[in-house]
Amino acid sequence: MLLDDSFEFLENREIYEEVISGLILKAEEAVWIATANLKDIHIKVNGRMRPLIKTLANMSNAGIDIRFIYSSAPSRRLLDELKYMKHQIKFYKCIRNHIKAVIVDDAEIFLGSANFTGAGIGAKSETKRNFELGFIFKNKIIIEKVSKLFYNITNNAFCQKCALYKICKEKT
Repeated sequence: MLLDDSFEFLENREIYEEVISGLILKAEEAVWIATANLKDIHIKVNGRMRPLIKTLANMSNAGIDIRFIYSSAPSRRLLDELKYMKHQIKFYKCIRNHIKAVIVDDAEIFLGSANFTGAGIGAKSETKRNFELGFIFKNKIIIEKVSKLFYNITNNAFCQKCALYKICKEKT
């Protein structure tokens, strides 16, 4: 639902439709995703359900910069998918991360409550998905601020002062 020119409000299934189909799958340069929970998500490709991570792996192999920040261990199903494919996706574990954001091509950003899971982004059926909301912004200031935070987390800028650093590095 486009409320004005500055942002678009999304809820439930709209998150899946707009963030996955409208942003991520149309990326040309980069997709940076921050989430607390990271699970296998299936999307419809040519009429069939397929793991999104396979599509992201193909995008990364085509030169698109795909990065994830997550805090809890990815689902076993996602890890199983990853070990059988060649990919250049970058994963960064930070157990303090609770940001839910998707930055695409430094041009658009989704910020919201949804974790990167099927129930979170609305990919599950109506009776199995979470109640979530979020916003898509094209505002350069918002994108720059969140990108800077993402960059600092992925480059360990906070690790030296973090009380959880040893725990985080032990489990990575």
